[in-house]
Amino acid sequence: MTIQRNSDGYRLSVEESVIAIRGGSQSALGPLLGYYRDYLLQIANDRLRCDVSVKFAASDLVQETLGHAVKGFGQFRGTSEEQFRAWLKAILLNQVEDVNRRFLKAEKRNINFEVSI
Repeated sequence: MTIQRNSDGYRLSVEESVIAIRGGSQSALGPLLGYYRDYLLQIANDRLRCDVSVKFAASDLVQETLGHAVKGFGQFRGTSEEQFRAWLKAILLNQVEDVNRRFLKAEKRNINFEVSI
């Protein structure tokens, strides 16, 4: 699977992109994360509770996930595509759980008290 082309025009795999990023190529990170945007969005749409999704969009969760991935890329210790995908998914699932908990358990934002117009 190829993500982007390097400066010589060769296509980079996920593994090669990770190596390039670790080697200091910050330009490789954006395309790599962008490649997983639709995958993450599908998971977010599946996991975000319907009653919460009216308050918080799945695309916002994906954006936050990608932001966390940019900031925390140094913590990623894997080398394979499967490991990178699992790492992103774990970040996203933590985001989803936090949002679900925040909107369902917070007294001032208790969705159960809201009335539809």
